[in-house]
Amino acid sequence: MNSPLSGIALINKPAGISSFQAVSILKKKLNTKKIGHTGTLDPFAEGLLVLLLGNMTRFFDYFMSYKKSYTAEALFGEERDTEDITGKVTISSDTIPPLSVISEKSLKYSGEITQLPPAYSAVHVDGKRAYQLAREGIKTELKPRKTFIHSFGINSYNDSLLNFTVSCSSGTYIRSIARDLARECGSASYLKTLVRTEIGNFKLKDAVLPEYFSINDLITPYDGIKKMGIEICVIKDEFKSRIFNGQTLYSACFETMPKKSNTAVFDKKQNFLSFIQKTAEDYKYHFVIPEGNV
Repeated sequence: MNSPLSGIALINKPAGISSFQAVSILKKKLNTKKIGHTGTLDPFAEGLLVLLLGNMTRFFDYFMSYKKSYTAEALFGEERDTEDITGKVTISSDTIPPLSVISEKSLKYSGEITQLPPAYSAVHVDGKRAYQLAREGIKTELKPRKTFIHSFGINSYNDSLLNFTVSCSSGTYIRSIARDLARECGSASYLKTLVRTEIGNFKLKDAVLPEYFSINDLITPYDGIKKMGIEICVIKDEFKSRIFNGQTLYSACFETMPKKSNTAVFDKKQNFLSFIQKTAEDYKYHFVIPEGNV
């Protein structure tokens, strides 16, 4: 098996701590520095954080393409500077729209949309994060950006509180959806709660609170890469040295043949060895795990 310091950790981040703090807890628990999350959650939000450790950190870019799902609550009647429960009230509205109006206006949240990021966001502006400038009282002109909404569903609406579910692309701001939906209804709102429930094939129900995480909860590279939907192949033992020496691989090297363009190569003991791309004639290396790290 691989070193326990390579793998995927599914963390259930509680509200009230930052994503950075959640990662720090895991670093101390596992005594490792090579670890990072695949998408931040605001401190007020909770839910799924997917952390990559060791050799698996090479797959950060893959998670940028995965669909993410959230359940949220938007409270109508006020807009806040942070667009969530932690902020100061900037707009009050006596207009509380009926469910019929909200349902009609929510139909636009399907497919590609354009949204303006919140002033308190991690967007870079002149080398600084937008939230840093906002905290300093500096107003910035953030640019609208395109994002993709796979689905938007209303779960309930009671006492001005809208509970809804969104599946979307990376880079989508759920706070901005709540803000814009309320404005289109002639009202104001902010997010009261936000829970991330899915990232690709990874689910919140399988996640562990940071303080209770143990090495036994770590998903191995073999199981994690399968879960990511990346093809896996197994190399014959006598050809493993070709990988570590950067030598060309060919069909006879494999116990199981790569079928797709990008394939993760493992040995019979499920040690992660390399990531390759199939070409017309042979196989090209994306990267090789150093022999001492396998």
